[in-house]
Amino acid sequence: MMAGAFVEVVKELELESSGWSQSDWRRPGTLGLAYMAVGRHNEANASFCLSSELASRSSVSGRSVYDEWIGVSYWLQGQRSEAADVWFRYILAVRSKDIRFTDISGGIDVGLIAFYCGVTLRNERLIDNAKSFLRWASKRAAAQNMPGPLALCVVGGLPLSEVLASHFNCQSLSMAVSTANNDALKSRQLCQTLFVAASIARETKKEGEAMLLFRQTASLQNTLLQCEWYLASNELTNIELTKPSADQDRLRGGPPN
Repeated sequence: MMAGAFVEVVKELELESSGWSQSDWRRPGTLGLAYMAVGRHNEANASFCLSSELASRSSVSGRSVYDEWIGVSYWLQGQRSEAADVWFRYILAVRSKDIRFTDISGGIDVGLIAFYCGVTLRNERLIDNAKSFLRWASKRAAAQNMPGPLALCVVGGLPLSEVLASHFNCQSLSMAVSTANNDALKSRQLCQTLFVAASIARETKKEGEAMLLFRQTASLQNTLLQCEWYLASNELTNIELTKPSADQDRLRGGPPN
C-alpha cells in the first residue's frame, strides 16, 4: 500500500473513532499506523497509547500492544528519552515474563531497536541492557524466527552473510534488495536486517557505512508498516536538516570549486 492510500484509511477510521470500546482495541492501533504513513506522528502516538490502554482494560492479559510503535512515534518527534523508556521497559517486562505474548521472535524485534537506541544515544548502559536481553532472548526457541537470528549478529558474532544465505537465499545485500522488493514479507525482513547492520556499523564507529545502510533500508518498498523504515528514514532527514545550505556555505567562504 502506498502512502497516499493511507489518507483514505485515516478519514474512514477517524469517522468511527468516537464509538470505539475496549473490544475495539486494535482499531486505534490501525489508525496509528495510518497516521504514521502520512507523517502525523503526534496523532499516531496518541492512537497507539489509546490502543494500549483499551487492551489493558480488556481481556488481553500478558500482552503489551504497540509499545514498539509508541517508542518510534516518540523518537520521530525528538522525544528520545521517552522512546528509550518505552522500549527498555518492554524488554524488561518480556524478560520478567510480565509480558508473555510478543512477536514470533520472542520480543527480539524490540530488543534490536533498543540496541539501535543505545548506540545512537551513545549510552553504554542502554547498549549493555539491550545486549543482555538479546543474549537471553537468542537462546529461546522463538529466536529461530526472523528477526531472531539478527540478535546473534549483535551479540554472537554471526556474520550477516549467513543470515542473507539462510533467509534470503543470496550472498550479497545488493542481490537481497533486488529480490526482496518483489516479495512484501522478504522486504520487511530485509528492512530489519539492513537496519541492524547499520546499527552494528554505528556501534563500531563506521558511521559512513551505517548511513549507507540506513539509506538502503529507507529505499526498500513495501515497508510502511515496518518500524525500522521510519527510524532509517529519520536518519536521512536529520542529515538533510544539518547539511549546510548554499547561503551558509557562502558565509563560510564557500565550498572549493
